[in-house]
Amino acid sequence: MDADPAAVAAAYREAVTDAITPVAGARDPVAALREEYRVGLLTNGPVRAQSAKLDRLDWWDAFDTVHISGDLPAGKPDGRAFAALLDGLETPAAETAYVGDHPVQDVRGADAAGLRTVHVLGPDDEAAPEADATVARDRLAADLPGVLRGL
Repeated sequence: MDADPAAVAAAYREAVTDAITPVAGARDPVAALREEYRVGLLTNGPVRAQSAKLDRLDWWDAFDTVHISGDLPAGKPDGRAFAALLDGLETPAAETAYVGDHPVQDVRGADAAGLRTVHVLGPDDEAAPEADATVARDRLAADLPGVLRGL
């Protein structure tokens, strides 16, 4: 049986999106950070897939700016992705902190683009050498504001 590739891709995106469940209270720390900082989102992936996730979570308005690599000339860790984020935030790199969990795409990419970096660590993760600071994933909401003030 032949399958329509577009239909398969659409079904896959729908299944992934339907499986996303918001973490209770996840918006609260982002909202708290926005009281003190401009907050942006930079995510790698196709526009339709990432947009569907943001729609499902109702997160579009949680950020001052949102950038999806599928809309950009390049994704993380390419400096052009971080430049787009900085343009959207209207902040200079040296005064901007990037928080991410991937040692290369997030931490190394942001560091190379001149941003301060906070590496979010899972229980078995090692900090990227480029990280200016680290925070444990399970302590992110509680500890990130203090970590950012310390940068």
